[in-house]
Amino acid sequence: MAPNQRLFTLGGIDEASRSVRVVASTSDPVLGGYWDSEKDEWLPRQEALVSWKLDRFIENNVILWAHDQSQLPIGWGTEVQQTAAGLEMRITFATCEANPKAEEVWQAVKAKLVRGVSVGFTYGTETKEQRDGETVSVFRDNELNEVSVCPVPADAGALTGFRAKDHVEAARTDAGEADAVVRTDFMGSVSKFSRTQVGGLRVPARVTRTGVLPYRRPDGTIRRELRHPDEVFNTDSLASLHGATVTDLAHHKGLLSVANWKDATLGHAEQVRRDGKFVEVDLVINDPTAIADIENGRLHDISCGYSCKLFAEPGVYNGEPYDVIQRRIRYNHVAVLPKGKGRAGTDVALRLDAKDAAECVETPDPENERTDTMAEPQTKTVIRIDGKDLEYGSAAHIKHLEDAHLADLQKAETEKKQLVERCDKAEGKADLFEKKAKKSEEDAAEEEKAAKSKRKARERLLRRAIRAMRAYTDEPDGDEEKMDALEDELAELSDKDLMLKVVRCDAAYAEDKDIGAKPEAYIEAIFDSLLKSGVTRTDGIDSVTKILERVKRQDPGHKDPTSDARTKMNKTAQDAWKQPLT
Repeated sequence: MAPNQRLFTLGGIDEASRSVRVVASTSDPVLGGYWDSEKDEWLPRQEALVSWKLDRFIENNVILWAHDQSQLPIGWGTEVQQTAAGLEMRITFATCEANPKAEEVWQAVKAKLVRGVSVGFTYGTETKEQRDGETVSVFRDNELNEVSVCPVPADAGALTGFRAKDHVEAARTDAGEADAVVRTDFMGSVSKFSRTQVGGLRVPARVTRTGVLPYRRPDGTIRRELRHPDEVFNTDSLASLHGATVTDLAHHKGLLSVANWKDATLGHAEQVRRDGKFVEVDLVINDPTAIADIENGRLHDISCGYSCKLFAEPGVYNGEPYDVIQRRIRYNHVAVLPKGKGRAGTDVALRLDAKDAAECVETPDPENERTDTMAEPQTKTVIRIDGKDLEYGSAAHIKHLEDAHLADLQKAETEKKQLVERCDKAEGKADLFEKKAKKSEEDAAEEEKAAKSKRKARERLLRRAIRAMRAYTDEPDGDEEKMDALEDELAELSDKDLMLKVVRCDAAYAEDKDIGAKPEAYIEAIFDSLLKSGVTRTDGIDSVTKILERVKRQDPGHKDPTSDARTKMNKTAQDAWKQPLT
């Protein structure tokens, strides 16, 4: 790993926005090194990065994969801030359409195959400091160039949204040492959270506990009140907490009613449960401003507003003396407060049960020492968006993000409508092409059928014409070559010319020069009549006579049957007088 990179762990995955919340760098010492030019070798050293210059990163806003500057960025960083935990931000991954590699890394992050994030930076000013008896090179005002998602985490102390001790204790529980578990959550502060279906936050929180709590009365005296487990975990008491309104500091100074509920509500409490001596709930928060303030650490502490009955029954509970006992505890609301507005190191910041119990004494509770990583930013961060300088987390910043989100939704809706219209047009064109293709197939079939019928008619006409021409021509049997040439000639003629050639062979039309100007139907009628009645030679000899003449040429001894018939007829006529009259 290069000397200007640090690896830390990803966390806080939000699938709805394709983002993860990360602590990109902490001030904890890590093993780094530098190149000693005199010794010409790489020398290791402990390094701590304390503060950052963010202008260059915020302006360029580049998230890379494994510091590969030759490839397209896979996303961008938002909510960049320096906190007590270190350098925090949210990484939002680009879509698959913008960069397929971004989608690949995003899927790996969701599957927890990739858990590391690394900073690429330029060292700032260096000082040598002693930490835990070891010399550490502490660098301040380091310039952040880019942040990369990397496959190998190197700093287990930068766990986003979780505390290191929580992980140690969870490991002990998994190992079966349940009695050794010590919860270090600060009861009354926001820590881990997840997203709801509508984009809100679901925040697990401890809102109260059993034990003796000191309260300051208006006259300055202290009264110690016992919250006994029988009262704290009473079924009716816990039921009043289920569905209780989540509100803010402005509405936490009195109990809520129907008159101010609508203006006061940020969300509600649900999933009320007992956790040892604590009461734990899930706070579902849907107010955009409150969500942003929780994410950037402005809203941090939690306190309950409730009513109860005080019974003057002094005694000692678990070694602690008390003056009164709280009974019939009924919850009205849960307030999410700015850091420091709740009780420092205790479980409940304010009890609103009576006018004489106006203020809760601020006494530390070592068992519940804060170890969360969502402290208020040390300095204000100004970011530049669309040419405007905005304070990070301010109302103007939140409004800008909301407007941009609304614009993105409107743009997506417009693009959706355009895509639907394009799909409808494409479907219409496809239907038209399909119908045209079907019509073309039908037309082609009809054309083929018509062409076939036309070919058959032509062949039949040609055969009839050839037979007629053979009869008219009466060529000697041996002169087939001339007849073949005649057939070839006829085959080249059009239907009209073909029929006209046959008609002109007939004696009645041999000298008719005007017949060629007649319509084709006129000539076709004559052609059909000639073929049906028998062809006639131009010299007046009919077809029967033509056949007899051919027979005579072939058989000189043949007797003409017409002569015999004529002779018989003449003899009958001559002997007719011999026959008696009837």
